[in-house]
Amino acid sequence: VQEWGPDPQRGWNFPAWSLSMEWLAYLFFPLLVLLLWRLRDRFGPWALAGLAFLALTPLLYIGLTRDDDPFLVQGWASTIRIATEFTAGSITYLAVRKWQDSLTAAKAARALAWIVPAAILVIAVVMGNIDALQWEGLPDEAPRGYVVIIPLLILWLGALALSNGRPSKFLSTHTLVVGGFISYSLYLVHIVWYGLWRAGMKVVGIESGPLYLLSTLLLIAATVGLAYLMWHRVEEPAREWMRAKIGVRKVPTEEAGEQAR
Repeated sequence: VQEWGPDPQRGWNFPAWSLSMEWLAYLFFPLLVLLLWRLRDRFGPWALAGLAFLALTPLLYIGLTRDDDPFLVQGWASTIRIATEFTAGSITYLAVRKWQDSLTAAKAARALAWIVPAAILVIAVVMGNIDALQWEGLPDEAPRGYVVIIPLLILWLGALALSNGRPSKFLSTHTLVVGGFISYSLYLVHIVWYGLWRAGMKVVGIESGPLYLLSTLLLIAATVGLAYLMWHRVEEPAREWMRAKIGVRKVPTEEAGEQAR
């Protein structure tokens, strides 16, 4: 619970903030389901899509107005992030379900699956080259106002779900699906692993050159390998154990198929 409330406390592993906040989201999800159940029957897909983007309004507001929080994790910001994005994603799911049998929606989704990522790339490049949007002392951080990309990401996810074009097929390959499975473990371990690697490189005095490049490549490979082990040996067994405790299939059918390949 270290991240809850107006005074979040960072632990020794910074990415763990998301564990705290997602737990909060899961605890409140049963209440959100009651709202989603009402929305499902009362609104059409266009209205649901509008509500999904409307749910992001608080996040867009703090992202565009705050001038001292580049990571959007101070005060209530992390709570706003998880609440708005979680809600927007859930409503987007309802919209996708209503559009899934529409040929017109599928055709539009195939186009958007290409157009939206291209637009995101253009916006990112333009914003990254505007000096006034850069954070002082943080040259590698995303520019001010980067939250404008988040609605586009939600739109892209919806388009990919409705499309059977090349982007959807590419992202549905077994390798990338497994990559998605391990991505959360990768997020949680990469900072710690990088810190250990950086400290070790300083001890042996390697700061550049071929050995530095080789060690960087080994770092990336080892981090991905560690993330896979964390997912395969810790995350999945724990999830299966919890699912078994409530009497449902330990591994969802679609995931069982991917893991068996």
